Amino acid sequence: MISIKIEGATCQGCVKSIKNAIGQVAGVNSVAFDLETKIAKVEGSVSLDTLNDAVEGAGFDVVESNSD
Repeated sequence: MISIKIEGATCQGCVKSIKNAIGQVAGVNSVAFDLETKIAKVEGSVSLDTLNDAVEGAGFDVVESNSD
């Protein structure tokens, strides 16, 4: 599982944008984003750089990302 700490999300519209951006990345099986903790949990076979680019492309800032 990959965890991504994201800043800039303030509402459910942001949650939808983040989930859509990450969900469109090839190799992503599932994505969940918690607005309270600002952490996205991603399942799949994809690089951290690719996910970070998708999040930043949607207009949000990646604070930290790691793979468990």
